[in-house]
Amino acid sequence: QGRQVKAIDLYTRAISSAREHGFVQVEALAGELFARFHLSFNRESAGQVYMREACKCYQKWGAAAKVRMLSEKYGLRYSTEYPPRGPRIDLATVLNATQTISEEIVLSDLLKEVMRIAIQNAGAQKGFLILQWNDGLFIEAEGSTGKEDVKVLQSIPVESSHDLSAGIVNYVKRTRETVVLQNASEEGLFISDPYVLRNRPKSVLCIPILKQMKLTGVLYLENDLLSDAFTWDRIEVLSMLASQAAISLENAKLYEDAGQRVYQLQKAETKIRDSLKEKEVLLREIHHRVKNNMQIISSLLKLQSTQTNDSRDIEMLKESQNRIKSMSLIHEKLYESKDMAHINFRDYVGDLTRGIFRSYGAAAGRAELKIEAEDIWLGIDTAIPCGLIITELVSNSLKYAFPSTKPADRPTDRPSTMPNELAGKHEPAGKKGEVKVAIHKTDGDEIELIVSDNGIGLPEGLDFRNTGTLGLRLVTTLSEDQLSGKIEIRRTGGTEFRVNFREIKYQDRV
Repeated sequence: QGRQVKAIDLYTRAISSAREHGFVQVEALAGELFARFHLSFNRESAGQVYMREACKCYQKWGAAAKVRMLSEKYGLRYSTEYPPRGPRIDLATVLNATQTISEEIVLSDLLKEVMRIAIQNAGAQKGFLILQWNDGLFIEAEGSTGKEDVKVLQSIPVESSHDLSAGIVNYVKRTRETVVLQNASEEGLFISDPYVLRNRPKSVLCIPILKQMKLTGVLYLENDLLSDAFTWDRIEVLSMLASQAAISLENAKLYEDAGQRVYQLQKAETKIRDSLKEKEVLLREIHHRVKNNMQIISSLLKLQSTQTNDSRDIEMLKESQNRIKSMSLIHEKLYESKDMAHINFRDYVGDLTRGIFRSYGAAAGRAELKIEAEDIWLGIDTAIPCGLIITELVSNSLKYAFPSTKPADRPTDRPSTMPNELAGKHEPAGKKGEVKVAIHKTDGDEIELIVSDNGIGLPEGLDFRNTGTLGLRLVTTLSEDQLSGKIEIRRTGGTEFRVNFREIKYQDRV
């Protein structure tokens, strides 16, 4: 008993291995021996089943005489004849059909071509191309000789269709073997199939579409009028076309999957663009409102300056007003810029300094403005301290570097921001002053800002870091603390401040 069980296991494994690796002759021989093994122990039903399976393999292998001998010896109801051979098919026709299938990459077009070529070359009345999705079989193409159009991508489950035999299709799916029925209602394994009993088709051909022994789909063809419609030559052609179809179907699926991924990426990109556009509108509105609010503050300071006659108070209000304008102008430039994160500092310097000159009226008339600025783009974190530095230094130059020789042009009270050392100095009569603002890149990513004038200059002993004036203290703090840069002063031919720094990179606020 133990040896029988072991023998059954070995036979089963041999048949499965031969089928898996495509050795049909080995599968046929193993099936015949397994059938004889069962018959030797009077297990007639099992013996008949495995003998019929062996005959199918022998017939597929081309051993027709062997099939007839086994059928006669064991009383099998099995067709021992090959499908009849029809007229020889032109090789060029086969190659053209194969090339046509191989060139299609769009799944819907490929399904139409495979269905059209299969019906045309098989002599079928109707046909179905069935694809396997996950574990299910779905009709994805349907055609017939009387209709031009091929219905595609309907994804009808095979089990729910009444137009073909689900039993035959599932048999091909399970065995990976071609089924040829020359008179389906009279002979073969499917004479009791519900579809065959109901519709009584004549010829049925069902071919597995395999790629590396993996089932991709099934080609189902039928002719209800003629027996022996599917000749052996036609079956050979369809088998070749099915092999090419397996490759093309896989490529088409990959292409379709890639198209779906591209579509999803495009949708995501559109969504991101829309979101960025909304944020852009919001950010522009923020910069616009900040600018407007700062202009209101500046206007309030200007209005306040008209309520006092104290020159020191008027001067301090003007200085505060210019500082606010320098920051407001940055938000205006950001509002107008493309990315709303950087401004063209060359344009900003020109607008800022011209505005300062206008605010000082007669004092500005004693000096000319000269700007030497490279096309540098700065973010708001760098632009604001730079703008404030320029505002302080240009304002100081206009206030103190070119004192008027006329007493009426000088303020009656010394401003609180004027260094004591400059109180008694004045420029020579007739001399035209110059205020210069330059900004350019030096080594690597370092930026140098220069504000200079050719006025009366600062005394040699003045320590600008420890002066009592607010303006110079603010310049030092902005240069060294805000910009993390270096500031130096030169006194040759006037006064020159140099600030070297690197752009502040934005960091997320925690």
